[in-house]
Amino acid sequence: MSNFDSTLAARIDIKAALARAEIRKMAQEATIAIYAMTEHHNRSAGQSRRFWNERSKRGNYG
Repeated sequence: MSNFDSTLAARIDIKAALARAEIRKMAQEATIAIYAMTEHHNRSAGQSRRFWNERSKRGNYG
């Protein structure tokens, strides 16, 4: 392998490592965002359910 070939291979390896790191970072950020959205949805659903239960206990159906 020539010096040029080894330099080219090293550049490719570095770019691949950087791409893997960027993909890993994006996946972690997406996971955090999905978790936050899920928590928000669960809290909202819980509040709606508690509100509905309170209305049902009082006999106020609409």
